[in-house]
Amino acid sequence: MGADRQGSSRGGRARSEGHAAERLHPGGGAGADVVYLDGRAHPPASQTFLHGHSVGRWEGNVLVVETTNFTDHAMGLSMSLPGSTQKRMTERLALGEEGKSLIYSGVIEDPVYLARPAQWSGRWEYRPSMRHSNQKCDVELARRFLQQ
Repeated sequence: MGADRQGSSRGGRARSEGHAAERLHPGGGAGADVVYLDGRAHPPASQTFLHGHSVGRWEGNVLVVETTNFTDHAMGLSMSLPGSTQKRMTERLALGEEGKSLIYSGVIEDPVYLARPAQWSGRWEYRPSMRHSNQKCDVELARRFLQQ
């Protein structure tokens, strides 16, 4: 848990141990993201990481994660969105009222590559009986679903 963000893209299961939480890639990819919860500041801007450096804090029942110190990456990472060292991401995670879902939202800012901040939100449902599929995404089917 001591390494800075040496892992995968966002999301997935979270595990908390002491003053850091680990976010594992939902697809089982290599590595994990570390979110420091001990009140530390981000390192100097000159110290960058491929997936940034994350610190978290609690605002009531909401975990707020701020990630900065990204390495300049003109080719993009998981969604082919390029990023600069000025990229900043803020995520919010809260347990749903029923206790079986995670409400997730965020905003990403990067004045070098984005004309304005990009925002997203969603809900992850806890469904232990759902079978996992290793099927690759059918892009055409996904497009038709999104057009409905």
